This record gives sequence, structure tokens and C-alpha cells, in this order.
Amino acid sequence: MRIQLFFIAFFLFPVLHLSAQSSNEPQCVSTETEQWNRENQAAFQQFKNSLNYPAWRMNTTPIIVPVVFHVVNNDIYVSQVATDAALLAMINRLNIYFAKQNADTSTIPVAFQLLAAASSISFCLAATDPVGNSTTGIVRVPSSHGPFYPTQDNELTSTALGGDDPWPYIQYVNIYICALDPGHLGFASHGHAAVSYIALSGTTLTHEMGHVFGLSHTWGFTPYTCSDDDGIADTPKEYGSTTGTPTYPLYDACTTTGDGIMYMNLMDYAQQRTMFTIEQVALMEYTLTTNSDYIAMTSTNNCQTVGVESVFSSSIPLYPNPAHENFTINITGELKIYDMTGRLVKEQTVNGKQETVNCKLNAGIYCVKVTAGTKQFTQKLVIE
Repeated sequence: MRIQLFFIAFFLFPVLHLSAQSSNEPQCVSTETEQWNRENQAAFQQFKNSLNYPAWRMNTTPIIVPVVFHVVNNDIYVSQVATDAALLAMINRLNIYFAKQNADTSTIPVAFQLLAAASSISFCLAATDPVGNSTTGIVRVPSSHGPFYPTQDNELTSTALGGDDPWPYIQYVNIYICALDPGHLGFASHGHAAVSYIALSGTTLTHEMGHVFGLSHTWGFTPYTCSDDDGIADTPKEYGSTTGTPTYPLYDACTTTGDGIMYMNLMDYAQQRTMFTIEQVALMEYTLTTNSDYIAMTSTNNCQTVGVESVFSSSIPLYPNPAHENFTINITGELKIYDMTGRLVKEQTVNGKQETVNCKLNAGIYCVKVTAGTKQFTQKLVIE
């Protein structure tokens, strides 16, 4: 059933605007999706307070999201830019950033490095359409509509009004590629996102997927006030959006001391945005594993792999688990073990069958990740 709450989290990013916090800076506009995000965040906080949150947080079961692209050709350049290869590259980029495999994580200031987190979320192009026929996961439609404004979300998601009807939200995340009005690179609603054809190669889609899965901007719903925030415990309060290329530490009216604001967060606007935090990842995974629409979507195997790099795969064959000082693993690749804060506590190369890993870790819950080529395997490890 299509969700009727259409909060639109606007990603208003003037293409040529590089200075932070001027009269021309991007703004956010209130609609119903922000209210949905707020309600989702409140439920998340209750969940954290009622369950063994740290143990749940280290989710090691891959959450795979099937995607369909709707390329709405409302400008002569859309089809020229939004090629199949460009769209596949967008999926690969999503997988890289959600898995914290992006090379620019090395630019995260030391003060924030332990807060940067990898998720268990990955994306694939849908293999079948709503009636069960094979699909490329890419739909191309002609349109005589002019550039879409975020306030025209209902038109973008309607074939009759110049856009394209979405595929069922309980089966797919719908991504619209089109010409947006000048000054807008993208926006998102619960279940779908839109990205301008001029913003296919950056992190715009990663930012918008954060909105789709329940995240607000780092400054919250109302900018230029310190009375609001994003509801996330490990992101500093922020007065408003940050654009351009700021340097660490960066302070504003809400965070005037310490490590400053987290301008490199993927839910801000700075050019160096590189990371989601532990709590942001936890909220997105909570959304995908508790919301009825997303549970149905991610429980089906509706993926094609042609052209898309696999970032997540099955769990790692390791035993015993729980373990004491050692465990045996049957895989080849680069092994890393993280504690519950996301801190790397051990790494080594493993070379195939029956290899013993000497960990000698304190009792607790850990995440074991092995990278083998373009695939990443994950497994929760309990040390007694």
C-alpha cells in the first residue's frame, strides 16, 4: 500500500554556491515526511531504551534493497547523461558509502573517526517488475513536463501528470532521475527519491537515501535555531547547513567549543561529506527492519547482479561462536574485527580453509568483516 505521507526532505544545494551560511544558502521546507521521520526517531529511541540496544546495533545480517530507476526525460540532456552505465555507477556508489568503503573516509578528522560507521544495507537493481516479468530495473519515459520542483512530487510520481507512476513501495525503492528546477539537486520522500540529472556522480543519492530511511539533516527540521536537532545522539548540534569546503574544527552558534560540528556528515551539504555515524546507521537499520513496507521489500530476493558490485554477501563461516580466545574461519580475504563502538581491534589476512584466528579480546560482542575482492562478508562474534 502506498504510503500517503509525503514529507519531502529538500536537498536544496545551489550548484555554484560555495560559501557557508549566507543569505543564499540552501533551505529545508516542511512537509509531512519530516513528521514521519520524527515519529520514526521517537519510536527508535523507545526501542533503544527497552532492548539490549548495543547488541542489536551490531547487525550482521545483510539488508538488501531492490531499486528501480525511473528516468523521466523532461529535458533533452536527461537521456544523454543518465545512461545505463551511469545508473549502475550510482548503485555501486551507494553500496560503497553505505558500507563505509569510500576512500575519502581517510579525510575524517580524528575526533570523529570512531563515530563513522558501516551499515549492513546494500542496494541492487530489481530483477523482476511488479507483475513478475524480468526487468533491467531501469524505466525510461518521455515527458513534456518542465523542470520538477520538490513541491511537485505528486506530479513526478504520476504518469498522468508528466512523471511516472512508482512501482509498489512494499517491493521497491523508486529513484527518479529527471530535470529539477535550478538550485535543487534532489529530494526524498518515504519510499522514493529524486535526483537531478546533473548530480549523478556525487553523493546526492546517498544523502537522499538517508532521508528515505528516516534520517533528517544534521541541523534538524528548523535551521538557525539551537532548539532543534536531528534526533541523533552522536551528531553535534548544528545551526544550519554547511556548504563549500570547510576545515576542521568548524564552529557555529550551536556548537562553539570542542570538536565543532560534523560538516563531513552525509546528511549535511559540505563537499567533503563522507560518513554516517553509528547512531545514524542504527536508525536506518531500525527503519528497514521494523517498518512494515521495508520488511516486505527486503525479505524478497529480487536482485540482479549484472554490472553491480556486490558489497554484502552471506555471513562468514566461523566457529566456535561464542568463542574464547580463538576461532576458526573458512574464508580467504582481509579480516577486520570491530568492537561495539566501531573501533578496529584486530586485522589480518586469512588464507582459506580452517585458519585459526587468535583474538584474545575482552568478553563482549564484536563484528567480524572480511573483504574478498568486491564482496564483503560480515558476522557477529561473541567472546565469552
